[in-house]
Amino acid sequence: MNTKKIIQIQNKIFSEVKNLWEISEQGNKKNIILDSFLDELNMKQTPENRFIAYSRISELRVEPLELFLDNILVKINTPFKNNKKAKGNWDIKIPNKLNDKRKTLNKAYNYVKRIYEDLGDKFIYELEKDCQQRALALWINSKGLKPSVDSFELQIFKWTLNVWKAFNNFMPVWENAIIKQNEILDKMFEWNSEKIMNFLRSKNLLEIDENWNETDRAYSVILGWKIFSYFDAFNKEINWIIFALDDFIDNCRYESCIHPEKEQYINYLTAIKEAFEEKDCTKLLSRWQKVDEFWMWIKWPLQISHPLEFYEDKYRKWVAPEWDLRILDTETLDSKVEENIKNMYEEIYNSPLLEKRGAGGEFSMKEKYLESYNFSKDNFNRVQLYISEPVLYFGSELNWLFSAQVVPNDEVVSEKFWKKIFAFPKMVLESKKKAPLMKLTKEILDENLLENYLKILEDDKLYFDIYDVETIGHEFWHTLWLTKDTEILMNKKTWNFKNIEEFKATAWGLCSYFMEKSRQTQGTAPTKLDFNKNIIIMHLVRCIWLLKYREVAEVLPYYNESLIHLEIMFEVWIFEIKNNKIMLKFSEENFEKLKHNYISHYKKLINIYLEKIDAWEFLFNYVVIDKSWNNVSKNKILQDFWNYYYDLYKKIGNEVV
Repeated sequence: MNTKKIIQIQNKIFSEVKNLWEISEQGNKKNIILDSFLDELNMKQTPENRFIAYSRISELRVEPLELFLDNILVKINTPFKNNKKAKGNWDIKIPNKLNDKRKTLNKAYNYVKRIYEDLGDKFIYELEKDCQQRALALWINSKGLKPSVDSFELQIFKWTLNVWKAFNNFMPVWENAIIKQNEILDKMFEWNSEKIMNFLRSKNLLEIDENWNETDRAYSVILGWKIFSYFDAFNKEINWIIFALDDFIDNCRYESCIHPEKEQYINYLTAIKEAFEEKDCTKLLSRWQKVDEFWMWIKWPLQISHPLEFYEDKYRKWVAPEWDLRILDTETLDSKVEENIKNMYEEIYNSPLLEKRGAGGEFSMKEKYLESYNFSKDNFNRVQLYISEPVLYFGSELNWLFSAQVVPNDEVVSEKFWKKIFAFPKMVLESKKKAPLMKLTKEILDENLLENYLKILEDDKLYFDIYDVETIGHEFWHTLWLTKDTEILMNKKTWNFKNIEEFKATAWGLCSYFMEKSRQTQGTAPTKLDFNKNIIIMHLVRCIWLLKYREVAEVLPYYNESLIHLEIMFEVWIFEIKNNKIMLKFSEENFEKLKHNYISHYKKLINIYLEKIDAWEFLFNYVVIDKSWNNVSKNKILQDFWNYYYDLYKKIGNEVV
């Protein structure tokens, strides 16, 4: 398989939407794709609205459109006809109702879906044409180039796209059901997650397995205060998926090409079909565990991704309708963090834990927590790392794309079959480079901080080296400090595990770097101190950027993570707030303080994980719940400024410099 050529074909086809902002001259020039989107949603064709369209189509981000709708439909209480701000952005009257927000978001999703389905068809056409041309050239001249994919791999591309279209129809129905369920629960119990979890448990509305144990995620939904499998709850949409999978399996099975992983792909696709067909809610987890197991046997550069993540639902953790195709990228980045992380894990686990047991005395963490040590180390040693490019993406991923991912999330499966880490450094950097500079960014970041951040984006090698430490390091650390039941037990009361797990992963990615003795840097950073400064710049800007997701359910774990990071950085004065701007105060001295402060905070977190204590017991050290039931910083100085930042985001969050 010629992965480089496939990526080139994909990039050429998808550049039609990825470069929309540049093509439209920063939103000032009419563009048929952007303006048709605005017409579909009855929005005026203005530069600001074109930015909203660009974000939704090119970056697959929903929050700029949601911000616009919240300002127009929810926050404004005056009648529409008397409101100049509303009238200036819409062509027609839209009632002030949340239902209309949902309908508008669904319209936007359907528009984006049509665009990406069309791009997918064009990509398959170009891939087939390339293969035919190369096959002909090879027939004429035996020294010609081989086709980019063989006939079996071409079937994978074609039929993944076909199943995609079925997933795209399932996604909005699934999402609307989650929103409706959680709105009811939130209003019943005034957004109190502990009361909601107690209610769900008392009414047997949490999913259980065949042994009557609560599961850590759900493949079922609540209807009329009873739970139903996806098959029963979304019968029409799930049947479309099953029919498409049947065609996919048949075409793979009857393809004459000999492929080393043909059987693995067929077994995997069959397991997905059988999981979707399952009606018995107590068997859903085991069905999807079987999917994960068959998936782990596929090690080819071409990776299909099935429903894995569950960020959208904060209570029962409904698993989202993911479906995408990723391909190995062998040229962008050679990751170096794995050995550093392994060394640090051993160092921490071999450190003395000063507690008394029996007659008292000092003993090692490894001795007390041997189960966690062995489980985590085995997990880590068997991780498969894929530096990848997403080729086709569908379903829930038309609402946002991962920057990296460690999956499956099932620790029972991982104990036997380990995990896969997917990292998409090239896609992430290109997205950052193409994104316009926002007024909010310029208002909040000090001029020097902003200038240094933009310089990092201009140096690919430097950026990828930072990505390796912070992002790939993050994904590796997701595999550690765990046992099979850690997440279930830490979620038991308040369901806050994800809200500290993301911090755990990023923080130890950084700490692994802090504790490393001799890292060689790439790019233009000539000294270790320069690289230290650059990594803190990227980390600080990322944390500030995440603060705008205070009310976005699927990104709340990252929002909560940012609150903790910013508190730790503020304690050692690595940044200050002056004239309502964030200023970096980097020096060798306070960088050393930051290293020690991170490690100090993290040691407190280790105990929470090893003792499997409810996650809120760690989180509450950094956050309080405000009157709107949002987590906000416990530090009053930070809380006031983050509230200022969030209010400013709501006012100018969609305005471009």
